[in-house]
Parts: sequence; structure tokens; C-alpha cells
Amino acid sequence: MRQRFVFLDGLRGLAALAVVGYHAGFGFGLKLYPAHGYLAVDFFFCLSGFVLSQAYDSRIAAGMSFRHFAGARLRRLYPMIFAAAFLAPMAYYLGGFGGPHPAFGQVAAFTAAGFLLLPAGLLFHQPAFVLNGPLWSLFFEFFANAVYFVQTQRGKLSRALLLAVLTCGAAALVLLIGQAGTAAAIGFASPGAFAAGAVRVLYSFSAGVFIHRFLPYQKLWRLPAWLLTAVLVLELSCAGAQTARYDMVAILVMMPAMVALGANVAESPRYSGLWRFAGALSYPLYVLQEPVLRAVFALFHAAGLGAQPVLEAMTGTAASVLAAYAALVCYDEPLRKGKKAVAFLKKSSAKNFY
Repeated sequence: MRQRFVFLDGLRGLAALAVVGYHAGFGFGLKLYPAHGYLAVDFFFCLSGFVLSQAYDSRIAAGMSFRHFAGARLRRLYPMIFAAAFLAPMAYYLGGFGGPHPAFGQVAAFTAAGFLLLPAGLLFHQPAFVLNGPLWSLFFEFFANAVYFVQTQRGKLSRALLLAVLTCGAAALVLLIGQAGTAAAIGFASPGAFAAGAVRVLYSFSAGVFIHRFLPYQKLWRLPAWLLTAVLVLELSCAGAQTARYDMVAILVMMPAMVALGANVAESPRYSGLWRFAGALSYPLYVLQEPVLRAVFALFHAAGLGAQPVLEAMTGTAASVLAAYAALVCYDEPLRKGKKAVAFLKKSSAKNFY
């Protein structure tokens, strides 16, 4: 029977909120915001590797086909990608974050690419996903999932081989982050950065798989939930300048440690409901936050309110949470549970999975 790691759901929700805070602070020009919120992406991928290994290792070994695996992942991820691809061009065309007013043809092309989850911006010397930057990590989520399925179907990697993969990935990350100056520069802004994003993602994803398959995390210290929550907040909000050295340690050690220790936290009758809610909200919040923040910025300036960073950031964060909740309750969950939608996604999954 599949185990539900409820506390890790809560940490995922907190990490998604940190991403919103990072983008809101950076976009609206705040002096104080989660300076390392971008490292939440590395936590997400490590957690994804851990959870997928726990959920699918035995099923793939028992003969689960790629089509069924791809269909399951599409049903989980694609509805919100579709919603984001629909909303992003409207916010972008408003001129969110003060950029130049884009041409209609470009917006249409980038919108089509967003629906297909293609990094078309790289062809025009722009970020991979112009209308909604965080989609770069969803592109690599599908990529990591496909690699995971293939290696699991062909036989689980031995402990020594997976450690070798992690060692090579760690060495590559040290070089890449050292050259880029910060992990925030890896993943989306240019062809080189986008290609480097594959290394960043596969290291964290593989670390999550390793934790589930080979690390006896159940025997680690059972730390209180409040302590691990505080540690994650500090890791993502660490004040001061962004540094390559800090990012290296966080990605290579801190985030995998949070997943391993968080998996060993006992479920709490008092807080489990909150953790589950935060986990459910995390994905739509992450996918929709940039279009919402852009729209808030544009509307503030269209109303003649001028630059009010604190108020804009608070409004944008609140609007992002509300939009994510509305999308989750009114769109994502009903769609994924609907028989017609499920049948359609099953039919198209083999063609659309990366």
C-alpha cells in the first residue's frame, strides 16, 4: 500500500510559497524577501524523485507500461500547465513587470509553445518560457520522469551505480554554479543555462530516488515538525547576498536532507489537514504565480497607483494563493476526476509525454 508522507506535503506547500515570495520580491523591487526562494525548485525535484520511487518502483517492476505511467503523470501535471498557458499571455500582454509591450504575433507563438511545453523562447534569444518562466522546471520534470521509468523498467540501479551518478552530478553542479555565480541562473535564461538545468534537475531527482531506495530514512532522527519547518524557512529565506557556495551546499546536501528527515516525521492529528491542504495547493500555486504577479503589477500601474512594492507584493501573493485555490477546487480536481477528461488524457498520453 502506498504511504502518504503528509508532512512532506506541507513542506512542499511552504516551498511553493517561498517561490512566490522570491518572484514577488524580485519583481516588485522589495528590499527584503526570500533571497534563496529559487532553491525550492531543487527541493521539489528531490521530493519528486523520492515520491515517484515510492509510488511506482514496484508497479513498473511488475510490468506497468510506459503508456500507463505517462498517462498517470499527464493527468497529474498537464491540466495546470494548460491553465497557465491560457492565462500567461493575457498577463504578459498587459506589460507585467514593466517590460516592452510585446508584439501580438510573438505572444501567439509563445502561447502555442506554452500549451505544448516547448522552450520556444530560446529560438528568439529570450528565456525558454517567455510567458511563464517556472515552466522550465515542468519541462524537465517530464524529462526526469521518462529517464526514471526507463532505468526502473530495465532494472533498478545498484547502490554503487546510483552513488556514482550522484557524484558525477554533484561535480558537474559545482562547476556550473561556480561559473554561473548562483543556481538561480541555471535553467531557463539562455540555451546554455537551459541545458545546464538538466544537470540540476537530474541530480536532485536522483537524490530523491536514492533516499527512498537505499537510505534507511525511517531510522534517522525523528525531529519535530516545527523544527524542520523553521529550518526550511531559514534555508530559503537566508538573508544576505546570493552566493554560489551557499547554493552548492543547499542543493547537494540541505534539500536532500530535508526530504530524508521530513519523510520520518510522524503524522499529526492536529496539523495533518493543514499539511495536506498546503501540499494540494503547492502545484497550482507554483504554476500560476508568475501570470498572477504580472497581472497585479500591470493593474496597479494601470490604475495610476505607481510603485508601491510592499502593497504590490502582498496583493500579488494573496492573489496567487486565491487563484491557485480556485484553480485547484473548480478546475484541476474536477477535471482529473471526470471520466471524459481522464479518457481523453489516457488516449493522448502516449503521444504527448516527453
